[in-house]
Amino acid sequence: MSATLDDVLGVADQPDLRASMLHLLIDLLRVDTTVGPDIERVRLREEQALDLIAQAAETFLGTWRAIERVPIDPRIESHPYYTPAHYTKTAERPGGLGAAEAYAGRSNLVVRVPGQGRGVVALNAHIDVVAPYIPPRVEGDVVFGRGACDDKGQCVAMLLALYLVEHARWMANLLPPADLIFEFVIDEEPGGNGSLSLALDRRFAFDVMLVLEATTLVVHPGNRGAVWYRLELDGSAAPGLDLVGLATAIVLGLEREGAAIKAESTHLLFPHRPVQTCHGIIGPWGKHPSAVNDHVEFAVTFDDAPDARLLRARVDAAIAAYCAAYGDKTKEADPETGRPKVDHHYDLTVAGRMAHLVVHGKAGHMGAILRCDNAITKAAYVIHALEANPGAGVRALSLDPARPTEPPRSLVLEGGQGFLPTHSLDEITQRLRRAAAAAAEAYCCGRGVAFQPGLVAMSFEKLHNDAFARDPNSPAVRAFVQCVRDVGIPVEEPLRGFDVSCDARIFAREYPHSDIITFGAGALEHAHSAQEQVNLNDLVAAAKAVARFALTYEPRP
Repeated sequence: MSATLDDVLGVADQPDLRASMLHLLIDLLRVDTTVGPDIERVRLREEQALDLIAQAAETFLGTWRAIERVPIDPRIESHPYYTPAHYTKTAERPGGLGAAEAYAGRSNLVVRVPGQGRGVVALNAHIDVVAPYIPPRVEGDVVFGRGACDDKGQCVAMLLALYLVEHARWMANLLPPADLIFEFVIDEEPGGNGSLSLALDRRFAFDVMLVLEATTLVVHPGNRGAVWYRLELDGSAAPGLDLVGLATAIVLGLEREGAAIKAESTHLLFPHRPVQTCHGIIGPWGKHPSAVNDHVEFAVTFDDAPDARLLRARVDAAIAAYCAAYGDKTKEADPETGRPKVDHHYDLTVAGRMAHLVVHGKAGHMGAILRCDNAITKAAYVIHALEANPGAGVRALSLDPARPTEPPRSLVLEGGQGFLPTHSLDEITQRLRRAAAAAAEAYCCGRGVAFQPGLVAMSFEKLHNDAFARDPNSPAVRAFVQCVRDVGIPVEEPLRGFDVSCDARIFAREYPHSDIITFGAGALEHAHSAQEQVNLNDLVAAAKAVARFALTYEPRP
């Protein structure tokens, strides 16, 4: 009796193969593919990761001829979706490098698998990760480490799907109806320039694409949009103005504008309105624009020594106001640990006229912000409450507790705003600029200081992703949904758009008539967090669904 498709997919459950995939994932996670100004280091680490993937693909296929290193085309610099390589900025080169220099010698990896020629199915995952690097460890079936779910785990799922597709040839005489393209790309996290280079290369045109990201095995035929902001405050434009207080006033202004955008965002594919406002970095606190900040410290200098009990009561009232708006994460259990998501909101130390506050939160990807707790926003509530109380006698605010009486002369904030196809990228950036300027002007007016435009500079040079939505009832989407169900993964209907943005939106723009589906193992709340993780069983399930689709779907019957 000849083997069936189910027999082929069942090979993925064999212990030896699972162990091999686990070892491959660990090897990939050991390679630090965060980006930074040392471009040669970045290039070498990318090559190391791509070498591991290429070696696995060659082993599965029995040949290297289907594997191609595709250099990044510097002409992407002229495309509106190009993101300047901001990570190449240094004191010596404050403008960073242009595309030709930043991407010299760097490449994506593409693996082609010929099918029966009835269309093209493409798959895409990225090898780069956000900072900071976290080395891998394994606990049972769970793999921890930076990139475990975002997105090296997805790369391994693609490779396992490739193995199953190739296994089907000799085990069951099954050949994919469509030709297959497996894309392993660089630079997704900083903005997607690796995928942009492939999207503009029509040699890799496709009928349907699966972009593998951490979706908790949920099928998404659309993505919400996202734009990262950088806000630079220049104290020389308003001598004597407290920049920490100004920054928190702007944070609250951006929160109000984000809430207004969310209220306007009615879309059938996004009934849950995943419109997030995230502040990732303020001064020295924070690591990434789209990572929910979990730790902020600041010092307050008062005119007179404060009453510690009265000060604590004021802080508690501000925290209560924050919790009324965003929820109290000290009362929500972390599903991973069973303990509160946040142990306590803050620590307060008072010494003479000085107070030192440490504000705690829960980190995670901005797409999971409702399940996280942003320490920057929480701190903004506290600082606003202290400054708004005339009796508090706040003289100075500092984000450097070691220099509590020295307010910063300049200050940088970074964060992100999510949006739906109901709004354009241009509209969102214009509204954020207006909101920041209005909040700054109001803050200056309340302190008798003339507002100068040079005080606030807002830019959007980093990630700037449009939202998109595809038909959830198209033949390709319905076929993939059935494949997901057929391998035992439940599918909730109606389908929804993905709560975050990824490289899928690049392909959606360049191939407006092709289906783009986002799917993968792992959860958003783990991506970009200190506890990034993925379950090996989920990676295997994702690979089975992808392989089944690759072995059965005919884009052009």
